[in-house]
Amino acid sequence: MDYIFKEYSIKEIYDLVENKQIDLNPSYQRNFIWSPDNQNELIDTILKGYPLPSFFLYKKPDGKFEMVDGQQRTTTIYRFIQGLITSSKAFNKINFKDIDQKKFLEYNIPVIEITKLATEDSLKEFYVLINKKGVHLNPAEVNKSEFHDTNFLKLSSDLLSYQNLINLNLFSESTSRRMNDRAFIEELLAYLISGVKDKKKSVEVVFKDDISEEEYRLLDSKFKQIIDKIEILNSIEPLSQTRYKQKNDFFTLFSFINENLNEDINTLKYQYRILLVLDGVDNEGRQIIRPSNEDSAALKEYANNCITQSNSKKARENRLNFFNSILKNKSTANNETFSDVLGYLSLLLGNEKVKLKKIDEFELLDVERLK
Repeated sequence: MDYIFKEYSIKEIYDLVENKQIDLNPSYQRNFIWSPDNQNELIDTILKGYPLPSFFLYKKPDGKFEMVDGQQRTTTIYRFIQGLITSSKAFNKINFKDIDQKKFLEYNIPVIEITKLATEDSLKEFYVLINKKGVHLNPAEVNKSEFHDTNFLKLSSDLLSYQNLINLNLFSESTSRRMNDRAFIEELLAYLISGVKDKKKSVEVVFKDDISEEEYRLLDSKFKQIIDKIEILNSIEPLSQTRYKQKNDFFTLFSFINENLNEDINTLKYQYRILLVLDGVDNEGRQIIRPSNEDSAALKEYANNCITQSNSKKARENRLNFFNSILKNKSTANNETFSDVLGYLSLLLGNEKVKLKKIDEFELLDVERLK
């Protein structure tokens, strides 16, 4: 790798962006993640005349540039000049139009300009190297850097735009900004590939082995079938208003639907209504499913498996077993988990309300009585 040390004025950097002569988001880069405070503080730093750390640019053979490191700062500066952001309150939230623009645009930034790549060099590896230390990149962003050209990453990213998944409203803006939404999709896909495993190991293995084009198509179809079923349940009660939006609960619901994908949709709807009952509160306003529920060992254990070592194979299996015990009961006599929950609900609501109802081949809670 050959490189030279240079200085670019803010105007030169701005012109590169404005004239589309620089790629701020090459495939290995993370998303723009800086908070408003981060952006304001950078502008303050420049207005004070303090120096910035070096930017890393790769000058490609065609004369255009690639931003290897400095994307967050460049985007922030560009937004300030465009009038989209201001300085912080310490500088009275001043706009670009209200400052000494000439002085601002002449501010110099140290740049390490990469001019040549040897065959053994890789920009994505270099990017990971300079960002992996400290807190710069989270695992999802590192994976995007290291595995940006894999089918598995492409599928995970593509599925985020599936409308029925979007309708579930699972991810906050901050989650998406740091690519943790895609990381969760990777977990769900890894489960479809290899079954219930520890989170870290299952995803790492799939990334390293990657998937074929045929596997891509099959996984895409299977994932969407499951999400389609969940989206139907979402019309009964939005997941976003229940505990089942939470990552570990949703993983369990996703696994349960996968195992029962051919089940009649009306049965699935009924089973979901049972889950909604269990998402309720007791007479003191406490969640029925909680780690401190001393009146139900089954509900307490499920709650703990959502918290302690929740991404482990054992915790995931225990949560799925709980779903199967409650939602596919055939014999109360041989189902300790179901009997435990029945006893707790009888204590909470009274024996007259806790009855069973035949749904297909299952003996399930009568949700109409529980209302």
